[in-house]
Amino acid sequence: MAYVRPRPKTPTEPQLGQWREVWDVQYRRDGGPSGDESFPGWIDSYTGAHHPEQHMRAWLDATVARVRRLSPRRVVDVGAGSGLLMRDLRAGVEHYLAVDISPAALVAAEVTAAALGKPGADVDFLEGDALILRELPAASADLVLLNSVAQYFPDSRYLTQVLDEAVRVVGPRGAVFVGDVRDVRLLPMFHADVQVQRSPRLTTAADLSATVGRLVRSEEELCLAPAYFTLFATRHDGFTARVECRAESPWTEMSRFRWDVTLLGPAHPAVRPCHSQPKAVDWQESRRPAPEALDALLDTARAGCGVRVTDAPNSRLVRPEAALRLLTQARPTDTVWEIARSLWTVGTDHAVDPADLHALGRAKGLDVRVEPARSGRLNCLDVTLG
Repeated sequence: MAYVRPRPKTPTEPQLGQWREVWDVQYRRDGGPSGDESFPGWIDSYTGAHHPEQHMRAWLDATVARVRRLSPRRVVDVGAGSGLLMRDLRAGVEHYLAVDISPAALVAAEVTAAALGKPGADVDFLEGDALILRELPAASADLVLLNSVAQYFPDSRYLTQVLDEAVRVVGPRGAVFVGDVRDVRLLPMFHADVQVQRSPRLTTAADLSATVGRLVRSEEELCLAPAYFTLFATRHDGFTARVECRAESPWTEMSRFRWDVTLLGPAHPAVRPCHSQPKAVDWQESRRPAPEALDALLDTARAGCGVRVTDAPNSRLVRPEAALRLLTQARPTDTVWEIARSLWTVGTDHAVDPADLHALGRAKGLDVRVEPARSGRLNCLDVTLG
């Protein structure tokens, strides 16, 4: 254990101060300095209730597994909260710096670390917003974590400043993990699907459409497109951006409408040279049902760079895409009941689930990367097998 230090105010203090107050209240009320695992503030948009603990545990386990692939030794966890990631990652690293804007969160994180005892990494605690990274030496860590915090940043300019500092802190052999990023392109699908499920059955399509439009326009959290990170990486010599879809089994709003980004330095061990491009296969041209197409692709995947499948339909977005389409096509006087009834007939047999892709890859001894489709098809995936 080390220290908790207040951070001087920054130019973004008005916006960040609001989040500090929100999270202080949440951690004092729901998290508490008990050292117990908790998920304060995680409300299911579809039900208005807290996400079930088993869903949150699956979300956390999937995040930890993705971070562990990076084999970090010196970690800076920005937005560490009560220490949920630290709980699972601490045993495998040498040093862990937990940073959070909320004093109450850091108190809970310190209790969590004390309850874990030894062995484990040396853990330090630092109170401040994400730009406190400016005070850390270059290449002083090999991983900066920004998990489920980017959506609370005031704007993309602030995020860019934070990522610039994070890249400097990890250096060419490090990585920056930005987890649980909300996709701005999927907001209409998301809100349409939620409102079809939650609205009174006799609500008209005209009223529902107006509600969805208002929710999209009034979104307060920072939502981004994959292209933001691709463009950011080009500004830093040799860095690459890997945007990967979530793959935990429960179909929650986190695993359907969000993704993770890993910014990899040019000398990071996870960057493996490949002297030939993966064989490209267009899913749309395969003309096969999903299971048969998957079997054929796995048989085709070779050692080395493998196979890259483009525009595979994403089963997790079949219903949201259909909800938005049906709402757009509905007559103004149609009701939510009629839209919901039409959704009953929407099937997913033609589509693939990222969780199934990863399971098949493990069974065949193949690495699998599932990304939002580069073609821009919002309900599709690109899959690399190799």
